[in-house]
Formats: sequence, C-alpha cells, structure tokens
Amino acid sequence: MQYQIFVQSQSQQSFVASVVGMSNVTTEGKTEEEEAISRLSLL
Repeated sequence: MQYQIFVQSQSQQSFVASVVGMSNVTTEGKTEEEEAISRLSLL
C-alpha cells in the first residue's frame, strides 16, 4: 500500500514527516530522508 508523506522542516536540524490524512502518524528525525521518512515505514 502506498501513502502520501508530508515532510516539514522544524529547524535546520529537525524534520517532521507525517502521513497525509492520518494526523496521528508522525515521526521526527535529524535528516529528511534517512530518519524522518524511513521511520514512518517502521510504524
């Protein structure tokens, strides 16, 4: 199954990734792809 992911920069050192339409599915990481997005796949 595929989902749309919204990534937002919180600061120069922090990114938040969330699944569009699922407000309770959110992760945070120091890098956009390596941490924030990849952590969503672990949920």
